[in-house]
Amino acid sequence: MGKGSRVRDERMQNGNDTATVKLSKKQIIKLQEKKKRNKKIITWSITAVVAIAVVVAIILTSIPKVPNLEKHLVADNELIEIDGAMFAYVVYDYVGQYGSYMSQQGYNPNLGLLNQTTQYTSGNSSMTWYKYFCGLAESKLNEYVSFASAQLAAAAEKKGSAVTIDEVLTKEDKDQINDYMKDLKEHALSSGYGGVNKFLSAVYAPGVTEGALRRYLKIEALAYAYVEDYLDSLTYTDEQLTEYRDDNPDSFKKIDYVYYTFTETYAKDATTEQKQEAYAKAKAAAEAFVAEHKTVESFKDGIYELEKAKKEASTTTGATTTAATTGNTEEDIAAEKESLVKKYTSTGVLYNTTKAEAADTKAYYEWAYSTDRVANDTYVQEVKASNGDLSYTVYIIEKGVYIDEYDSQSVRHILFDIDTSLKGTVLEKAYEAAKKEAEKVLEEYNKGDKTAEKFGELAKEHTADSNGEDGGLYENVLKGQMVTEFEDWIYSADRTEGETGLVKTEYGYHLMYYVGKGKTAWKVTAESGLKNEDYEKHLEELNEKYELEYDYEAMFISLGGEM
Repeated sequence: MGKGSRVRDERMQNGNDTATVKLSKKQIIKLQEKKKRNKKIITWSITAVVAIAVVVAIILTSIPKVPNLEKHLVADNELIEIDGAMFAYVVYDYVGQYGSYMSQQGYNPNLGLLNQTTQYTSGNSSMTWYKYFCGLAESKLNEYVSFASAQLAAAAEKKGSAVTIDEVLTKEDKDQINDYMKDLKEHALSSGYGGVNKFLSAVYAPGVTEGALRRYLKIEALAYAYVEDYLDSLTYTDEQLTEYRDDNPDSFKKIDYVYYTFTETYAKDATTEQKQEAYAKAKAAAEAFVAEHKTVESFKDGIYELEKAKKEASTTTGATTTAATTGNTEEDIAAEKESLVKKYTSTGVLYNTTKAEAADTKAYYEWAYSTDRVANDTYVQEVKASNGDLSYTVYIIEKGVYIDEYDSQSVRHILFDIDTSLKGTVLEKAYEAAKKEAEKVLEEYNKGDKTAEKFGELAKEHTADSNGEDGGLYENVLKGQMVTEFEDWIYSADRTEGETGLVKTEYGYHLMYYVGKGKTAWKVTAESGLKNEDYEKHLEELNEKYELEYDYEAMFISLGGEM
């Protein structure tokens, strides 16, 4: 392009300071660790396209003449080119995702991206929507093109000569892109657009074409393939994992605690003195509670009595909504206590650096996460609301600072999903239908050789989850990563390898296959942290090696500007 020096000088003027919102390496690694083949964007549903179309249609103004954006070269390196139509697609894909948020900020579609500012700032000045979305698009393209270029270079080195993108793409990649475009064309025709180019121009921006979308999806597919292979190649010794843990203690320190907040109300026309009296009363109640309840069990008993009194008072005063009355057996009382106290019990709470540095929580965090903290230690924290009101939260440590030593779990599952928007009897029928389908597949599995491989084949065929390609496999699942019912099943103490079962969750029914114990939990966290670091370093190297050079005039024209 011959504009490298000018481009580098202009980057800060064109939104490159939005790099903090780039594609998250943690997200990519999380997907990889769950063995989800990273082709989500390629295989996303037509329903999602329609949703974006509705949003973008509100934002975009109609342009009578469709421009030829493909003739404008917006960015390139020695291996890959990004034309104006591809760049416009990436920008307006983001615009569609941010549509409702833009509306909340008062965005006027008649004025366009260039003439309106966001709440984001660049230095001391406001940032236009144009600058903001260009920054997002640049960040995404820099990352994807770097990885795709590395994939092309590796293939060329192996072959001993230059290669094209089509030569490097796998048949599976090509088939998925073709299937996606086929569905897109069918939808464009059924929606009355007459062709996919008209549809893309309406959904994204005038001038976005089928060819541009195909070229972009191919780059994306190459990038994902490279990242997956790269991350799979990263392995670490126990010594490396231990060193990372010891060097990054805040990423591993957890505590279990119970808490309760004391407040006192005051009249709307209360004087400053009356407010101070209310605050003092709340503080006294908190301190008295801590003085009385010196063990975790006593602390929970105290919360139970306070919550039960609130419930009874609510019932007595004729509140329209009350909790169901329980019986008087010991089992009933224990169940009611667990229900009322559970929301005040926090387990496995990870050290939060941001809160630890904040002035109003620093003292509590220094106390809670100190290495000498033990069970039954208590603390009273003053909390100041934005309007100046004070409340007092009492804490008791149930388990002092620890690092997760439990075994993670590995499982295969087949999801029979439901429409989560359904209600009442319609929802019940959806669950019944999902359960019947799950039982039918389970029966098919039980008739066969009942192996993990057989279950994996059924998952590829039947699951509604995104990891069907990997046979429904989730490896090294940590506590807190899955919904409660799913987690409770895989972490059941008596679970045996090869065991199957049905689990009902908010998403539908899951046909489960227990694979077995995985890696020690803290090692899973350490490995993820090391992969994050190596990924970041590698990306920086690739960004430098395969740097895209931008033509900001072409970029401006591609997004509807006139020179």
